[in-house]
Amino acid sequence: MRIFYSKIPKNFLKMEAFSLESTLTMTSSFSNVFRRSSSCYINIALLVLFAVTVTSGERGRHSWEAPGCHLVGHTRTVSIPGCVPFEVTTNACRGFCVSYAIPSPPQTLAFNPNFLITSRAECCGFVDTHDVNVWVACVDGYQQKTFKSARSCACSICRRE
Repeated sequence: MRIFYSKIPKNFLKMEAFSLESTLTMTSSFSNVFRRSSSCYINIALLVLFAVTVTSGERGRHSWEAPGCHLVGHTRTVSIPGCVPFEVTTNACRGFCVSYAIPSPPQTLAFNPNFLITSRAECCGFVDTHDVNVWVACVDGYQQKTFKSARSCACSICRRE
């Protein structure tokens, strides 16, 4: 089996973003490079697999990188005076929610002429929580400490707490 690399664009491996359609189009354009045999179809399948692997690796490395608000684990080191430092793992909320600012529509300006911008902001936050109890070694013995952990998350109007 011979592959004629001179026919493949030099920047082929440097291309970062392929859509499945462009991959299939590119695959069909390479069909004249490969001989029409059973190995040709194997080469095409491998090329498509490679392109899909390259493109899927660049998107969403973590679940929270997708739009929306997601429950994720969060480990941190806690230091309490008089106690041994320890790690505790709780759930947190992380993600991307809708926010925008637009010029106010005429009906809003008629009601309040100073209200030039209409904006909306949503933040990712806890909907429900549960307690995580940890026993900590301290100078005066073991103490139970309680930490809040997210049970569920959602996008909602941003507010100060």
